[in-house]
Amino acid sequence: MTRSPFNTMLWILDRVGKAEKTKYLNNRHMIADTNSSNLAMKGTQMEVTVINQTENELEVQIEDANETLLGPLLNRTLADPQVDYASYYMGHILLDEPRFYVRTKKGTPKAAINRAMESIITDIHTIQDKILKSPVGPGRDGGKSPSEPSTPGRKPNLVHQEQLIPNDLDSELEKFIAGFEKIRDMGFVKSHRTHNTGIGKTLEDLMGIEENNIDGPDFGNIEIKSQRAFSGSKVTLFTKSPEPSGVNSIMREKYGIQKYEDRPEIKELHASIFTKFNRVYGKWGFRMNPDDVQRKIYLEIKELETDKLEDVDIWYDYETIENIIENKLRFLAYVEADRRKTEEGEEFHYRACTIFFNSSFDKFMDLLKNNQIQYDIRIGSYKTPGRKNYGKLHDHGSGFRINKDNMSKIFETHSII
Repeated sequence: MTRSPFNTMLWILDRVGKAEKTKYLNNRHMIADTNSSNLAMKGTQMEVTVINQTENELEVQIEDANETLLGPLLNRTLADPQVDYASYYMGHILLDEPRFYVRTKKGTPKAAINRAMESIITDIHTIQDKILKSPVGPGRDGGKSPSEPSTPGRKPNLVHQEQLIPNDLDSELEKFIAGFEKIRDMGFVKSHRTHNTGIGKTLEDLMGIEENNIDGPDFGNIEIKSQRAFSGSKVTLFTKSPEPSGVNSIMREKYGIQKYEDRPEIKELHASIFTKFNRVYGKWGFRMNPDDVQRKIYLEIKELETDKLEDVDIWYDYETIENIIENKLRFLAYVEADRRKTEEGEEFHYRACTIFFNSSFDKFMDLLKNNQIQYDIRIGSYKTPGRKNYGKLHDHGSGFRINKDNMSKIFETHSII
């Protein structure tokens, strides 16, 4: 059987999830015409907006895109010798839509993104050919079904069977479970807000939660996180600016980059950081360095060319993080929703909820030290000319994030509702 590159890509991505293959396909259609300011997608209606476009720059906002899509696209774009710089920005999980930015040394940004997409398609085609040509035979378990126990008499480790809801549930937790079950039975409901904020805002409205800036759990003593089903994005556990106060502004000025060639006042610093030094803009290395003696998580920065550490003092107190983990996140409800587009907008079906119980600061730190907690710096500038805040610091929140498959490792137990 012969497949076109597009069909090959979809065949592989179908194993990842229907949402992801749709985004790859829609993004491929998007590249065909970036001259219009608002682009209608074929298939599902993914809204793509051109934010800025010059001869050698292109910035687009892509509704519902995630890191499963943008990560490979960024890697291939940066590998292009004609590209000077590229980045993507996920922003706040509720307040922002993802953006992708390219600046070229030669040629057009549109052509650079096209080449990146074609490279991804070629690789998927190669993988697909190898899979089709591989002999079919038993696996390491002798051809057993994945659902069969590998050891005789041993039950499969099913979380929803083994982990039970604690008996000492307080009234707020019982109210949340009852409320979620009613929302789940409603089926698809219209989003109460457009773009990325819709999924969280709609769920909060249905749960009777009023918008506020309280630095605590969302529903009584329960913190709520919601995502679209099949999303590849990491879950933001919490956001908190580092110490000392105002250091984010200093970091943006010293280590950030000028976003647009003709607007030197618009600077940004975007970096994803672990406990090993990474590369930021090809010049700097950033890492988290937890110090159990000083009880601080230090943020260290070095110049890559000289391998010399910068003379900076940036940190998080253990006590501050521990207070957030064991109070704000003591009970965490993670809700997934199917989504669909209608003529009237986006709709959600909140169909699955996992409640995690009794978070542990020690477990959180173990994950951080083993690079399973990601720290994201997202510092930008207000971009609307004529406003008083134009060019000033826009802190999107320095966040600690985790793969949703690792969330249970922070907590004592969990249960699927």
